[in-house]
Amino acid sequence: MAGLIQPAAVVVLFGIAYGFKFFSAKFPNGLRG
Repeated sequence: MAGLIQPAAVVVLFGIAYGFKFFSAKFPNGLRG
């Protein structure tokens, strides 16, 4: 099971980074805009 934790964490981190980039591109001014 331990071998699955690190790849899953990497996938989650990439997902968060991609989602944040997409969110920033869609809402340049953040939630206020």
